Amino acid sequence: MVVPLEHAQILVAGVVTAASAAGSLTEYAEAIMRATAAGEVAPDIAASLLSALAQLGRLRALDELERRLVALEKAREA
Repeated sequence: MVVPLEHAQILVAGVVTAASAAGSLTEYAEAIMRATAAGEVAPDIAASLLSALAQLGRLRALDELERRLVALEKAREA
């Protein structure tokens, strides 16, 4: 059963809450997939969530690269 759009926000909030407790982006994606497979989140909403999650992953990777670069530059100056 696919949830109507008007109920999606509440269900998505539940998925987000459950995934936030899990912590990692992978666990978050798995929570979205489980909710979709259970019919709790519509596939189009799940696709949007997963797309946003992928973008967040790319941003986190860039942040990590920047952090490492700054550390290398500081070590080089010392």
